[in-house]
Amino acid sequence: MSSQPVYTQPQYVAYPSMDQYEQQQYEVPLVPQSLYVQQMLPVQENKKSEKHPIIGLFFFLGFIFPLIWLVQIIIYAFKSNLHVKVWGLRALCAFLFYCLLTLVGFLILFGINLNQCYEHRYH
Repeated sequence: MSSQPVYTQPQYVAYPSMDQYEQQQYEVPLVPQSLYVQQMLPVQENKKSEKHPIIGLFFFLGFIFPLIWLVQIIIYAFKSNLHVKVWGLRALCAFLFYCLLTLVGFLILFGINLNQCYEHRYH
């Protein structure tokens, strides 16, 4: 004797009109218990997520010393704790934005000077 689950055909019921809605009961298709067990997701414990307020402080200090963001990216961006990882990714975005602004600033500053040098030397 094998303990194979026995499947039955689901019985479908047509939807009643509004006046028959309260009078008619619906039949639910039978599904074996083993099917539910296979589809269940593991239950996670409701443990309190750890908060790290010092990470936020270092993030805002990054506006004064942008290399702090680089350190935060290296340390926090690849952690498994979601709260810590979000701060690492925020630091990544802030550092990339800082690098973009610095590049645009240097291009504007030295692009104008290179243009003046070119005009002075060759004209």
